[in-house]
Amino acid sequence: MTTTLQQRRSPGSPSPAPNPPQRRNSRIAVMDGLRLVAALSVSLFHLAGDLPASEAWEADPQTVFPHLFPYASFGWLGVELFFMISGFVICMSCWGRTPGQFFRSRVVRLFPAYWPAVLITTAVVALWPVATHHLSIDKIILNLTMVNKAFGVDCVDSAYWTLWYELRFYVLFGVAMLWRGLTLHRTLLFCYGWLIAAVVAAAGKLPLLDLIFQPLYAPLFVAGIAFFLIHRFGSNLQIWGAIGFS
Repeated sequence: MTTTLQQRRSPGSPSPAPNPPQRRNSRIAVMDGLRLVAALSVSLFHLAGDLPASEAWEADPQTVFPHLFPYASFGWLGVELFFMISGFVICMSCWGRTPGQFFRSRVVRLFPAYWPAVLITTAVVALWPVATHHLSIDKIILNLTMVNKAFGVDCVDSAYWTLWYELRFYVLFGVAMLWRGLTLHRTLLFCYGWLIAAVVAAAGKLPLLDLIFQPLYAPLFVAGIAFFLIHRFGSNLQIWGAIGFS
């Protein structure tokens, strides 16, 4: 015989508290999937599609991986996808935040993973200097700031080069947008303004403008921002115009 036991409340006992409302999951699963695709693409590129990898293999990757090389050689496109994802995710994570909250969130998210990565890479390269060279102590310390490229210092791992572009995007977006708050209208003005400034920077060939507006990768960041605006507000001609401009 199965007996079901039920707890009985006495007449004066308080009612149990209702279950707290469930927090809505703000993560977008497809973004995680795209990150995985981009990461695997870049990894495949460095393994079997990047000609400098011949130093590690002591042979041309096209010879070592004759069937894989034609596909792996396009893995660099994963970086372009990463920059678009970054535009989408940064705009999403900034919405409703103050500049201080935004910059704190970036520091907390990036540096605790970046510092061990730099130190581990430094140790590995010191022990097995196969595909790259060991840097001096002062250059390693400068790498820990993530702004080493601004001083002409190489990354301990060349794959970290994207972080310098990401960092400049964060600063530009934070300074231009967050001090007044994000709205659809202001974000679209930022997108169009950045693209126009990038065209001017590319035509003018001025190092300072290139440093600020990143003409080579600005269209990718802006396209990611615009796709987030479609996700949040729905499709309209102005947003698609920014994507087309990109």
